[in-house]
Amino acid sequence: METRYLGTQDMAEAGRIVRQGGLVVFPTETVYGLGGNAMSSESAMKIYAAKGRPSDNPLIVHLSSLSQIHGVVDQIDPVSEVLAQEFWPGPLTLILPRHPDLPRETTGGLDTVGVRIPQDYLALEFLRHADIPVAAPSANRSGRPSPTAFWMAQRDLDGRVDAIIQGQDTRIGLESTILWVSSQGVHILRPGYLGEQEIREVLDSHGWTDIPVCYGSGNGLPASPGTKYRHYSPVARVITYGEISEIEDLLPELNGRFAVLGTQRWESLAPVVQEGRVVVYQDLAEYARQLYRDLVLMDQEQVPVIF
Repeated sequence: METRYLGTQDMAEAGRIVRQGGLVVFPTETVYGLGGNAMSSESAMKIYAAKGRPSDNPLIVHLSSLSQIHGVVDQIDPVSEVLAQEFWPGPLTLILPRHPDLPRETTGGLDTVGVRIPQDYLALEFLRHADIPVAAPSANRSGRPSPTAFWMAQRDLDGRVDAIIQGQDTRIGLESTILWVSSQGVHILRPGYLGEQEIREVLDSHGWTDIPVCYGSGNGLPASPGTKYRHYSPVARVITYGEISEIEDLLPELNGRFAVLGTQRWESLAPVVQEGRVVVYQDLAEYARQLYRDLVLMDQEQVPVIF
């Protein structure tokens, strides 16, 4: 199909496209999202087709305000409600029971649904003009790094969606944290921008000091977007490291065909890394914001190994 490019003044048109069953790529504070009508089975299937995504991989539903949640979620427990009030709008997705009116195509066949309210002003304006819940996974071809800039979304989805909003680079650059609340505690199903410490502080401030915060789904917990299949991966082989000493022995055999990404100062890298590409981030916030972009750029340069 022919993809239209919409400016920041075209949010009413973007909303109309989604209401009429089309797909619109839009920026959020985390990554660019691929949006369609969450209440339409047909729109959900269009999203899966555009991404090349398995249809049993649930979609996150984006809302413009908390008042929209009642048509998407059957009920919300007190802990989840407090977390929503504290962190929304923001990079938090809550897994909640699916409302009967919400199509199972949107939830990947599950009885639960991931919901969030984004913080980005352009995302919220788009959602308000759409005036419906919008299902929106990241706007990349399935498995690839998520887009944190317009050109990245364009690279993956041009010709596969009705429109792409030409917004700015995303402020955070990592996906939302996904939480599920059970009688056993608060479960971090997908790590994201919000960490365990921030969640713990909110629980403690409301007197819930005995509610544990744990990682992973455990037995019988709902499936979470971004955890079932390979995600966010460049073509290059990626090797994680803590200190440069852990990878020193690997570098010579690569003959300069590698990249090193990290927060160490250049002075500590220079004696070890002489021929490869080096990207040094000033802090973790910059690391998060630029990581996906740099993974894509390394692929474009055909770098085979990224540390």
